[in-house]
Amino acid sequence: MYKEYLIKELQEQVELLQAVVSILVVLLSIFFVRNLYNLIRKRSYRKKHTDLVQDKMITDTRLDEQQGMIQFLEKNYQAEKNKLELMKSEFAEQLVNLKKAKTAIEIRLKEQSELGDYQRKALEKFADYKSIDANNTRLGAHFIKNVISHVYQNLEMAQEGSTTIFGFSRPTNGNQGVSLSIEALKNMFILLDYNVSAVHKENVTVGEEIVHLEKFIELLKFLKPKAKISLNMELGDQIIKNLKIKPTLFFPFLENALKHGNLNDVNSFINLKISCFNSNQLSYQVENSCETVAENEVPNNTKTPFGLTALKKLIQTYYPNNTLTHQIDGVDRYVAYLKLTI
Repeated sequence: MYKEYLIKELQEQVELLQAVVSILVVLLSIFFVRNLYNLIRKRSYRKKHTDLVQDKMITDTRLDEQQGMIQFLEKNYQAEKNKLELMKSEFAEQLVNLKKAKTAIEIRLKEQSELGDYQRKALEKFADYKSIDANNTRLGAHFIKNVISHVYQNLEMAQEGSTTIFGFSRPTNGNQGVSLSIEALKNMFILLDYNVSAVHKENVTVGEEIVHLEKFIELLKFLKPKAKISLNMELGDQIIKNLKIKPTLFFPFLENALKHGNLNDVNSFINLKISCFNSNQLSYQVENSCETVAENEVPNNTKTPFGLTALKKLIQTYYPNNTLTHQIDGVDRYVAYLKLTI
């Protein structure tokens, strides 16, 4: 029984050992398979690693080449960029210079244009001034004709009234007419000389103008002996000596009174008044008798380029913002008034 027991015990141990061996064999098989698999995978990974290393080397080489190309391109780009910046700077500088040159040319052209306009206007104004001066510094042909005609009539009357003794003519009357005629001719020559020289003068003193105005008044008395002509002056010596005006400035008033006034009646008149307000203000007024007009009648203003019309242009040219008025005062009185700030 004991033997059987031992045999059975041994059989169980053998079976156990077989089972263990089987397990070990299985484990060894698994280990072997695992190691084989790992070896295969390792070899596969090594090959892949080698391929990857080679690829990396190739890639690194290419990257180095590309990096060098990039650096080369960057250098070229920077060089071109610098050239472009320099060109931009030069272009901007040239643009500024061109703008300056254009501005300078425009300014120059504007100055030349303004200078041309100024010269043209100055020339036109100078010509206009000279035309105005010529119109105002000339005695009217009608006035000169009247004086000469009156002188001729006086001399002719004096000659007709003379008697002959032993072949010589002796005037029996008209001596006064001859004297007046000679005096009138003298005054006319003085006025003509003053009139001619006035064209070349810018200004004359008030005193010089008044001296010749008095000669003009003498001629008016010669032409219109019935008219009462008076000159009233309220001027200081300094005004007479120092204040200067355009030559023959006072003459057109008297010519206007002679041409348009009624100076043939015993009650006819011309009243002149010259006065000053201060050292540079002057007033000149001429009143003369004229034909009686209705209260609502508008006087017919002269269109001649001489007389007060031309005088207005002279005042506007040389004495702007000053007053020159002339109008019918009442029904038989004409008043011309000039106020100047010089």
